[in-house]
Amino acid sequence: MGRRGAKQFAGLTGVRRKGHIVSEEPRRRISRRAFLRNGAILGGALIAGGIGYRHLHNHLGRDFNPARATAYLDGIRRSDDVGALPNIIVILVDDLGYGDLDPQPIDTPNLDRMAAEGVRLTSFYASASLCTPSRAGLLTGRYPVRTHMTNPLYPSGHPMNLLMDVLGRYAYSVRGIPQDEVLLPEVLSRRGYCTG
Repeated sequence: MGRRGAKQFAGLTGVRRKGHIVSEEPRRRISRRAFLRNGAILGGALIAGGIGYRHLHNHLGRDFNPARATAYLDGIRRSDDVGALPNIIVILVDDLGYGDLDPQPIDTPNLDRMAAEGVRLTSFYASASLCTPSRAGLLTGRYPVRTHMTNPLYPSGHPMNLLMDVLGRYAYSVRGIPQDEVLLPEVLSRRGYCTG
């Protein structure tokens, strides 16, 4: 680059002699006191936000109450001819592999017969990809987040249950479907079905 090009380059970029960059404004350093004050404010805001988030999460979607659930169940009319009601068999399977049903090596004649004589649902989607939330969705007919069942639940005393608590993976304080939820077996019982 010639002298003229170097002068133009220096004029455009603020580069002065020998390619050194000259700062327009000197860097300001933050004092220790300001750093600690800002850190305490940020930490307090994070803690307050976390507590608020956890508190709100325990109330989001809780629009059902026992009185409303009872009124709903009381509105279901029992069938006049209970014997005429069609049979309903629901099979919910976790971790079903492609080789677990016929015509694979495992012989399942009863499942095959039920499938041949029953109704085939081809456009049904699970409400969740995990076992506990998808069961909650099937039992309540609601999205699992509405019943606060978003993670797998383990029996009390199970090591994974303790680990999930320590890691904070349970977003809610609910340990099971809330008592005021209307479940599919309750609705079917009111209609006249025997559920098990």
